[in-house]
Amino acid sequence: MEKIPFDEKELTVLREISDRHGLMREYAKPISEGDNMRLLFQEDHPMWIPCNRAGTVNFSPNVYPDNVARNFGGTDMYGVNWVFVPVVNGAMEDPNIPHLLTDVNDWPKVIRFPDVDSWDWAGSREENLHVLQQKGKWITSHLLNGCWFERLISFMGFENAALAMIDDDQADALLALFDKTTEVMERIVDKFAEYFPEVDDLLIHDDWGAQRAPFFSEEAA
Repeated sequence: MEKIPFDEKELTVLREISDRHGLMREYAKPISEGDNMRLLFQEDHPMWIPCNRAGTVNFSPNVYPDNVARNFGGTDMYGVNWVFVPVVNGAMEDPNIPHLLTDVNDWPKVIRFPDVDSWDWAGSREENLHVLQQKGKWITSHLLNGCWFERLISFMGFENAALAMIDDDQADALLALFDKTTEVMERIVDKFAEYFPEVDDLLIHDDWGAQRAPFFSEEAA
């Protein structure tokens, strides 16, 4: 990108953003936050270090069931029920309902896969045009629960999921299950590309580690 000379007007404060991360000032800039972020992902040089608080719109359409279930409670796309926990400001699997699996080898008899094509994608687009058509923004979508380890946790609880990752007796079944959940996610990504082309990136959500270290070795992963 052609370099733009610095202008003193860029020190003008347009607004102040205050949220759980603290106070941040948004300054006048020669290009939008969204365009600057695109330079980063196009392997060009962004004009400043991108900040997702000022220029990013988090697009979470209700057509993707997990957006509702994981944030407010309800049933996700695999039929797992979630309940909202105020103290953590989020939802967890309902502790009063047994997990779907205790052994991954049972997944073909237990897991019911969502019919992604039956969801009202066209209606969702119409409902969210005001979000998708914001100018100068970087639009991102987090596909909560992903399709691998975190999804496995929702199926069988953290302890059983962690054990399944290193259990030779469950290894083949686990790989087969992840293949199927990945196929579902690929179909969802295709739908996002078709109905929400304005979205700049999709983050497939997954937790592989804690603050100090991974949950398991690279070999296990």
